[in-house]
Amino acid sequence: MVLPDMLWGGIKRSTYPHARIKKIYTEKAKKQSGVVAVLTYEDVSGLNGFGIVVQDQPVLCKDKVRYVGDAIALVAAETEDALASGLDAIGIEYEPLPVVDDPVAAVTSQTLVHEEKPWQFAQGNILWQNTINNGDVESALKDAFLVVENTYRTSRQMPAFLETESGVAAIDGEGNITIWCSGQHPHREQMQVARSLGYPLEKIRIISNPVGGAFGGKEEITTQIHLGLLTLKTGRPIKIVLSRRDSIVCGLKRHPMVIKIKTAVSKKGELLGNDVTIYADTGAYASVGFGVLSLTMEAACGPYKIPNARVTGYCVYTNNGISGAVRGFGTPQAAYAMESQMNLIAERLGMDPVDLRLKNVLSRGDISPLGYRVTQSLEAKTILERIRESKTWKDRVKWKKKSKGPWIKRGVGVAIGIHPVGYGKNLPDTGRASIKIDEKGLFHIACGCPDLGQGNATCYAQIGAEALKCPISMIKVIYGDSGLAPNSSASSSSRAVYATGNAIVDGSKNMLKSIIDVASELYGIEKENLIIKDSSIFERQSLKKICSYRDIAPVLIERHMDTAHGAFDVPNADAPFEAYCIPHYVYSAIGNIVRIEVDTQTGQCHIKEIISLPDCGVVINPMGLEGQAEGGSLMGAGYALLEDVVMKDGITLTDELATSKIYTALDAPKVKVLPVEGHEESGPFGAKGIAEAVTVAVAPAVIHAIYDATGVLSDSIPVTPERLFMAMAGSRRPKLG
Repeated sequence: MVLPDMLWGGIKRSTYPHARIKKIYTEKAKKQSGVVAVLTYEDVSGLNGFGIVVQDQPVLCKDKVRYVGDAIALVAAETEDALASGLDAIGIEYEPLPVVDDPVAAVTSQTLVHEEKPWQFAQGNILWQNTINNGDVESALKDAFLVVENTYRTSRQMPAFLETESGVAAIDGEGNITIWCSGQHPHREQMQVARSLGYPLEKIRIISNPVGGAFGGKEEITTQIHLGLLTLKTGRPIKIVLSRRDSIVCGLKRHPMVIKIKTAVSKKGELLGNDVTIYADTGAYASVGFGVLSLTMEAACGPYKIPNARVTGYCVYTNNGISGAVRGFGTPQAAYAMESQMNLIAERLGMDPVDLRLKNVLSRGDISPLGYRVTQSLEAKTILERIRESKTWKDRVKWKKKSKGPWIKRGVGVAIGIHPVGYGKNLPDTGRASIKIDEKGLFHIACGCPDLGQGNATCYAQIGAEALKCPISMIKVIYGDSGLAPNSSASSSSRAVYATGNAIVDGSKNMLKSIIDVASELYGIEKENLIIKDSSIFERQSLKKICSYRDIAPVLIERHMDTAHGAFDVPNADAPFEAYCIPHYVYSAIGNIVRIEVDTQTGQCHIKEIISLPDCGVVINPMGLEGQAEGGSLMGAGYALLEDVVMKDGITLTDELATSKIYTALDAPKVKVLPVEGHEESGPFGAKGIAEAVTVAVAPAVIHAIYDATGVLSDSIPVTPERLFMAMAGSRRPKLG
């Protein structure tokens, strides 16, 4: 995107993970040829802080940096070369501080990432902590036939979207600022930009399309405030595009976690109790860390009936970059730990791992491990039954025997998981939509919730066409624009189709009511005697066509009845405890079967097939669902085997795609998608969200397949070839507690 007279913007970042800023030198930078502006914290007129929950991240640092990549100064220049010269010419004098890089040790560390308390729940380096008890865990552990105890560690996975964090901003003669950016919630970004600029909200417009991929990593502010500052200061259009290196170092990552878990089991394989402690490394700033940890806690016991559970979580500040929302939002970490426990239990008891799960699986009406009742659709049991009956599972022993050589070992793994839809209890979660009919009788559906590439806009059009009783060719969707669409919250939390789709249905009902009201008056027919189908109004008894949408549209416009509004508040679930985010009203389940080959001479794993069985309610768009499941499966496979942004002493060691590798199309195994359709009565036409669930159970299924092939069960991911080779060199079946 190129605008006339556009400048290039860039960010001077910290090279220290933890240090005090003694002095910032900008005079030399301002004198560089082609440099138009250099900004520091002194140029931030409003709140010098941002964050979805806690505004603890400086727009531009004043006296301290907390991770490598913290923003200290901004430069606007005529060319990219001039921008580079300007950034290089900025001098910063630092006083290094001790680095906090271990989330477990950070809990008791005397070195504080934030000396001042960022918000009311923070204690030292603990951003947030919580414990939820249900039943008597100690008695369950004491009386159990078997207790399996382990500690699991997960990696720092980056979203690795196609387009890095980027944007363009412009200001017009009346002071109106428009920002085109990679973002997931235009209205929230509009609010945060206005707050930091000290600028009127109504003079800021955020347009978030097209995004170029997000996977949660663009839910937080990235370039928006910096763009606003520079365009306001210079009066000219600005473009900022993060390099891939900056994206890797500075962008949000999946929370690395340490999960300690004890599971109590009866002789017959009944889960009696679960004691879980979670340490989540949220990095230098909060972002949505407390929400991610909440979902890890909610999913820590999996989709199972466990009468006694204690789950404790610590969301901890460190100097390790920033963790935030990434596809799955804390549930992949939980699934990896709990599903590994289930596979260890199955082996110890000599049970089929699917039968063990079926014995304990949650269904609608059951009490969850945290003590609340699951009231909505949940097809986890159906998923397991289909896995048990599938040819891939039944023929696994036969398939393993067809290995290509003595050094190639084959394995088949299984896992299930659960992921919620929406933000959860005590958090505002409303979908909104407006529907406007034009003079041709076509409908313009506007909703603020963007399409991040996952196909939301297509689903919005489908839902609108169905609800408005017209062909999809009569629907135009406007989305992700704070100036043209109502606030429908973020494209996150697997809520877009569920919440915004329901809002579209509600708005469509209001539009059809207006159409019937006007047709009744114009043609002198009682409302009860009119029906709508195929874009037209008919007399109910005779089915005689009265008029079409196009016929009646001018009258609706003349009477200012051409726009209808719809809204949907995501319901809250009841629970015997008070908490934010926990529990949720609607859940999606997921099951995966994975077939894998391991080269024992190198430790290299080749995934031959992933079968994905998503519990998605009624499928709105089959192609969209397949795309989500295929992409989510690849992301989960990378999480299991390859992906980790490695850090040491707060420094990113793998700061480019050559070293911080991701799964690509060349690595992609065959993915078979077998939807398990239920009916979620609270969803639009029976649908519920699925975008994140499809990632949740892939990694534990891969780990189980490796275990099945080699006898090595990894208690940390990713299982790289080096790690697996070394483990196999001295491998033995793990000793269970």
